[in-house]
Amino acid sequence: GTYYVVVEGYNGNFDINRCYTLKAEATAIAPCIVNYEPNDYFAKATAINTNTNYYAGIGSSTDKDFYKFTLNSKSIVTVTLQNLPKNYDLIIYNIAQGQIGKSALGGTSNESITINYLDPGTYYVVVEGYNGNFDINRCYTLKAEATAIAPCIVNYEPNDYFAKATAINTNTNYYAGIGSSTDKDFYKFTLNSKSIVTVTLQNLPKNYDLIIYNIAQGQIGKSALGGTSNESITINYLDPGTYYVVVEGYNGNFDINRCYTLKAEATAIAPCIVNYEPNDSFAKATDINTNTNYYAGIGSSADKDYYKFTLNSKSNVTVTLQNLPKNYDLIIYNIAQNQIGKSALGGTSNESITLNYLKPGTYYVVVEGYNGNFDINRCYNLKIQTTNAININKDVNIATYELLNTENNTSVILYPNPVEDIINIKGIYSEKKEHTTLTIFDRNGSIVKSFLTKVENVISINVSDLSPNVYYLSIKGKNYKFIKK
Repeated sequence: GTYYVVVEGYNGNFDINRCYTLKAEATAIAPCIVNYEPNDYFAKATAINTNTNYYAGIGSSTDKDFYKFTLNSKSIVTVTLQNLPKNYDLIIYNIAQGQIGKSALGGTSNESITINYLDPGTYYVVVEGYNGNFDINRCYTLKAEATAIAPCIVNYEPNDYFAKATAINTNTNYYAGIGSSTDKDFYKFTLNSKSIVTVTLQNLPKNYDLIIYNIAQGQIGKSALGGTSNESITINYLDPGTYYVVVEGYNGNFDINRCYTLKAEATAIAPCIVNYEPNDSFAKATDINTNTNYYAGIGSSADKDYYKFTLNSKSNVTVTLQNLPKNYDLIIYNIAQNQIGKSALGGTSNESITLNYLKPGTYYVVVEGYNGNFDINRCYNLKIQTTNAININKDVNIATYELLNTENNTSVILYPNPVEDIINIKGIYSEKKEHTTLTIFDRNGSIVKSFLTKVENVISINVSDLSPNVYYLSIKGKNYKFIKK
């Protein structure tokens, strides 16, 4: 356009001897520099749409460009400032003109601000030159991206660390979501009594992990199955107190449209259930005295209770398991952890094992639920009764047994008798047969061993696996008595 320039003397000043110099300098500017001007303060802010590029410039050292956008629902917002010709800064304000975000990386680096969970409303974006930087020939690119999120995603926010953990009740479903790559959801619950706790994380939209911490923020459980598989953690016998549950995206996984379901189930247990725990293995077996009642329980499908007792002399031992709330089994092991007795009658019948002539030493007793049976409210009664056993070698006059073999007029001899490990048999008549059948019966007439053996001058049999008792060896229809110590 055309412009006029006027020069005049102030208050009529003039000089007829000296002249002034007049010059009009003009520097063309890029058209985009003045896009949306004037927008130099909040009241003049240019209304922009989200998810749209805008091109403008900073045209002087005092120029600032103000914009505003409106959210209709809670959203994740990212504002970017790109293609910078000079060092420009980016700032976001809320409707009250309070600053809520700023990016000032320096130089011509792209600036970016991301704010999660912005509430519905109007927000301002300001672009300004750092220390008066400007450029009249080159423009920047501004974009405000907004992604609406499902309302449940922000349930219980902010709860991104221990101090902000959301208090939840046990045995109640909670629905929330992981809304960004850095989002973590912290919860806490309190137990008033010792309990079995199962925390489940279901309906996962992405790969999320589940972690439990104690009050000292030490990890006590984690489930990280991968994918969208449900996560679950069960911890038995948690003491009264406060515990934390954390849900986080594996490797930054998140989903702003779909939520998970969290539940912490707690079942209080009878105090006697955890008596003598932990005693779930031979190494942790509880020392108990004989002729004393012990009360405890099976508290989970995987629970086993191990006990151990010591005999100072050869004894007859009876172990009883009574007042069973469910189908429990009773087992006895020797010090080598080999089973030497078991009672598994089924149902809630009392279990009992009697072993005679047990040698001095340490023995283990194990109580376990048949097929995972357990009861967290009712306990069993365990008792080990002992009496001194007769010294077989001194108190019973049992000589080596010799019985006449009428077919060959020879004697069959069993020795040593009583026996601990190997019993020898001498004098079996073969009638030119290479093999014969040997059968061992207990005093009730039940077969405990039967096998075919080659006939030799001396036949040796390992009977170390037999419980101490009286047995009969049947050879060709004749019975020979021996005692297993």
